[in-house]
Amino acid sequence: MNISKIILNNRYNVMVENNKSLSRKKLLALPIRKENESKTYSAIIVVPTDKKHDTGYRIMALIGCNERFEPYEIAAYCDNIQWSAKLPEYDLRCDMFFGNSCLRFYSKEFIFVIEQSLSTTEIKMIKQ
Repeated sequence: MNISKIILNNRYNVMVENNKSLSRKKLLALPIRKENESKTYSAIIVVPTDKKHDTGYRIMALIGCNERFEPYEIAAYCDNIQWSAKLPEYDLRCDMFFGNSCLRFYSKEFIFVIEQSLSTTEIKMIKQ
């Protein structure tokens, strides 16, 4: 196992331990990012809300995580996510929290940038 995999596994295990008690209610109570402010996150957690968009799809809250993989703010609300990467290959990982059924996206190679919170919200994947 190479050193980057060890570091990712250690960061992942710390994140799981720190966030075992996260509920959807706690995640949706996080502060909302300032409008039109571009922010960078180490991971994104997708939390389903109880709201329905005009398109008929459920609105999702995109939670931005800091460098320690800790959720700290709602980056956007949307009904559609557009992943954007300018590389032919990339390593994007996804898992689901057991207690709240929220999805977490992370990568050992990328950080994530969210700019505007629109119906379709673009998440840029930037090589670290």
